[in-house]
Amino acid sequence: MNPGNEEIQIVLHKDGEETPFRVKAFDSICSILNTLKNNSPLIFIYQNAILSNALSFSFYGIKNGSHIYAVTPKNGINCHPSSKCSNSNHRDLFAHKKLLSPMISKERFREAYEKKVGKDINEDKFLMAYRRYQDPQISNESAKIKDRIFHQIEGTIKCHRKMMRNFFQNSEKFFNNRNQIHNTENPQK
Repeated sequence: MNPGNEEIQIVLHKDGEETPFRVKAFDSICSILNTLKNNSPLIFIYQNAILSNALSFSFYGIKNGSHIYAVTPKNGINCHPSSKCSNSNHRDLFAHKKLLSPMISKERFREAYEKKVGKDINEDKFLMAYRRYQDPQISNESAKIKDRIFHQIEGTIKCHRKMMRNFFQNSEKFFNNRNQIHNTENPQK
């Protein structure tokens, strides 16, 4: 058993009913879908954030006794786990929030992306970058995952030793170069 992967009880609010569920902390959110036996697609919300079905309960900080809300998406939005949601779906749910920058067309975004990355671009990577631009929620989730990964790596003693070694090597090079420059400018008589 993984440390931290304890069994927790969550409360699911759906159609005005509260249903307790027992899940593991590292189980994915879609494990609730498997036990619900619900034909209609659902979106899960915890602390005003839409939960991605692929991520775990512990990723969102869901603990024992947490309340998760299940809502049916608006008409015309298909968010079944086997289908891909369109990028505008989550924006419809957060229509009251302003986006940080005005939206530009896909062609203009492609031009800017090609300038930064180069002409030989992978179409899948471009589409993912465009989706992140269109839907800030995807960028937020991506940033959370990166933060968690780097936090785990940076906290290790191995990483600390490597950082200190690089610091001292670079500082020695700096002072050696500085002394050489100083000696060439002011030769001793």
